[in-house]
Amino acid sequence: MSVKNDYSRKNTYKTNGKIGRFVVWSVVVVVLMAGSLVFLLRGKNTHFSDEIPARLAARGEKIPFLIKNRNNPLYLKPVLGLENCVTDEQILLSLNASLPQWHPPSVPSLVHELKLWGKDCIFTKEQVGGEGRTGKMMVETLLNDSLCAEQTVKLGDGNGGTYLMDSPFGIHPIQSGSYDAVEYRGEPHYGKLTMLMALSDVPISTPVTTSSGYVGTLADILQDTIMNFHWGQELEFIGCSLAFWLPPEKSWTNQFDEKFTFDDLMKHLLEPPLGKGCCGGCHVPYTVVTILRIDSEYSPILSPKTRQQAEQWIKNVAKIIETNQLPDGTWERDWGKTEQKGFLYGDKTLDAITLLGHHLEWIAIANEAWRPSKDCVNKAVIAVSEQIGSLPELRYRSFKTVLPCSHAAKAMCLMRNIDPYQFWLSQ
Repeated sequence: MSVKNDYSRKNTYKTNGKIGRFVVWSVVVVVLMAGSLVFLLRGKNTHFSDEIPARLAARGEKIPFLIKNRNNPLYLKPVLGLENCVTDEQILLSLNASLPQWHPPSVPSLVHELKLWGKDCIFTKEQVGGEGRTGKMMVETLLNDSLCAEQTVKLGDGNGGTYLMDSPFGIHPIQSGSYDAVEYRGEPHYGKLTMLMALSDVPISTPVTTSSGYVGTLADILQDTIMNFHWGQELEFIGCSLAFWLPPEKSWTNQFDEKFTFDDLMKHLLEPPLGKGCCGGCHVPYTVVTILRIDSEYSPILSPKTRQQAEQWIKNVAKIIETNQLPDGTWERDWGKTEQKGFLYGDKTLDAITLLGHHLEWIAIANEAWRPSKDCVNKAVIAVSEQIGSLPELRYRSFKTVLPCSHAAKAMCLMRNIDPYQFWLSQ
């Protein structure tokens, strides 16, 4: 019995030893395989790679220019069919409310002025007071940090803060509302600067000067914006920017070598409830329409399935705003009836102008099949004109009134396919 027990113990020790050695060797093999995998991946474009932009930036190394972009942005022609929905008087009223009469301007007001009046406008001192304003001055001020400090309103520390900074990836515009921003000295929305320059037909090779004196180009801003792309960012403005600058490229890659596509972007744009986002969520349909039109008119950047989903979504938005339009032609803050409030001014008149102007703006660039009825558009134009007409006299207004009024003015000019500045000069 004892012999049998000794034999059993010896077998147990022998078996356990084999198992132990097997476990040890298994661990060694797994570690070696993992190490080999990491070694192999370091030569590829992955999070492990020494060559991904984020790791190069962390080591202080120069980042090569990685973005494939167009030299000149794509252009969306106005879609005709709404000419009879707006009169000369209504256009002139909205343009007069959007004149660049505030001196010195803030960065956000310059952004809205350039978007409306264009890079070729010339306003004299007699026309608008102060030092006058030109489209050339607007472009140069928004793309030069020292000029921005000199020619925009000085708040905060008395200077207004840095606006354009050196970045490992190119040139980084300070974001309004971020920890780096000082008062109004900053890009209003993520991707807005490159979107604005696209809408203004400014070439990608246009010089940009940072706070250090480094002179790059608009392409450096585009690369930095793309390198910092992630789904937690505001997507509406960068979405338009990418659509104007990238096609026929259908994808882009951020600093961690994460790849994104226009299909991915559209999916994220369509997911949130209506009304969520800045300006009452009204920038989302504008971006959706922009991408859809570029996809159909210039380069297929969406899959057929995604395109069908986006078209159905924008048609649904058109039905909703027509159904929810109030008898006076305006929309409530929760226009989508999704209990979303979005960011607005908190002033009844300015909020009404903001919603009306923004909705009319995307309607003005939308294909006829995606729009609400002409009756709905007519009522909205009348309503926004009445709201603008109810504003106090110019000397009692804040420069913030220029921002929402400029969207309404832009929309009306698009409906008539007229140049805002040339039309204003002719009156």
